[in-house]
Amino acid sequence: RLMLDNFPNIKAYWIMLTPQSAQTALAFGANDIDGTVTEEKITHDAGTTAPESMGRDELVHLIREAGFTPVQRTTTYEELEVVAS
Repeated sequence: RLMLDNFPNIKAYWIMLTPQSAQTALAFGANDIDGTVTEEKITHDAGTTAPESMGRDELVHLIREAGFTPVQRTTTYEELEVVAS
């Protein structure tokens, strides 16, 4: 990450970016694509083309497909679990 090196965490919120853009953001220094969502309305009412929901298995696949290791965390970025292969 060339810029924002003083920010410990950068989120690429997949609902606003689309899952594919969130994967690209990981490659450019983001380290968080947020978590599971069961039904998102506000961004979709504004016209996003991202899915309305994504479960844990889908997020794990998205992260692995981008070449990264998924880690479950707390809201304060404490590591809870490195998700097994």
